[in-house]
Amino acid sequence: MTKHYFAEKNSPSDEVLHIHEIFVNSGDKVKSGEVLFSAEGAKALFDIEMPEEGVVTLYVEAGAVVPIGAKLFSISNTDTGLLDQVDIPVSSRAFDKSSQSETAHFSEPALELVHRYKLDLDLFKDLQFVTTEDVRAKLESKAKKVEQGRLFSEFKAVALVGGGMGAEVLLERLKISSQSDKVRGYFDVNEKKQLVDVKYLGEPFRDSIYQSFVNGKFDAMLITVTSNMRFRREMLNLAAEFDIPLATFIDENSFVCKSALIGAGSIILDSARVGYKAQLGKNVFLSGFVNIDHHCEVGENSTFGPGVFFSGNVKIGIDNVFGSNIAVEPGIVIGNNCKVASGSVITRNVPSATVVKTKSTSLFR
Repeated sequence: MTKHYFAEKNSPSDEVLHIHEIFVNSGDKVKSGEVLFSAEGAKALFDIEMPEEGVVTLYVEAGAVVPIGAKLFSISNTDTGLLDQVDIPVSSRAFDKSSQSETAHFSEPALELVHRYKLDLDLFKDLQFVTTEDVRAKLESKAKKVEQGRLFSEFKAVALVGGGMGAEVLLERLKISSQSDKVRGYFDVNEKKQLVDVKYLGEPFRDSIYQSFVNGKFDAMLITVTSNMRFRREMLNLAAEFDIPLATFIDENSFVCKSALIGAGSIILDSARVGYKAQLGKNVFLSGFVNIDHHCEVGENSTFGPGVFFSGNVKIGIDNVFGSNIAVEPGIVIGNNCKVASGSVITRNVPSATVVKTKSTSLFR
């Protein structure tokens, strides 16, 4: 009897698997639990283990890139059940170790992250092979560097990126503080989603935003899309590429300690609190009644729903999403690209690329 096993997703965003190492040969009799492959998906490195004892036949080679659903190996319970080798799927390709390209030693998921976050390739020149974990380590180091952003009131003409509910809430707060006249327009993919008394500037594409900026239609922008994290990241990178200033909005009914650092493009809504020597990176969104207590460090491009409570000295990476009514105990460390469900109580560290939902004080992933 022969069983076939196929490439499966290790995370929801996986489209292909990169096979780095193979530890067995076709025809080997392998015990259950032994490692067959070292593989990498979009989010992490992991091992593929033998699900049961038997004779293994391989359908991939080291360095291959295989699509999700491709056949990886087969297991027979007898030596005579060894299958004939088949070709590697057409979409696979071997990693060329002899290539002189400056990106030849990057896995494709790692290189995608490097391009997305615009990291300098020289950061990785001392590594023989660069994985997503290496890139995330550099991102965590980068996230700790925070510079004070310029306040919304310091600019003359601000463009909003996003015309949804986040923009509506911001505009309401700007009217209360008599600053709404500084908003010169908004970009959104949906022209019909018109904000009252605010000019539609077009779709949020690179060319349209850049041309509007160089033509003097605005002198700073503010990203008001709150839930689409990939889009928020793209807009943050675009602002950096074209040297477009990001305005920082701090509601007059919030409380921010003088010793706190608030990164460019961050939005702090009414009744939020940022404590002593706390740091928010660029493009952080705090809803009402969020508490970021003393010495906390929040990485750039993270968003918080109402009622999130960070105790002291919590440190989180970049691109994180927090729901509402969440409590995080002192000293907790949370990685990058995490999503924390509403009502969670975080009592221990959370690794990168984790979806967190807790019940009581137990952490479930």
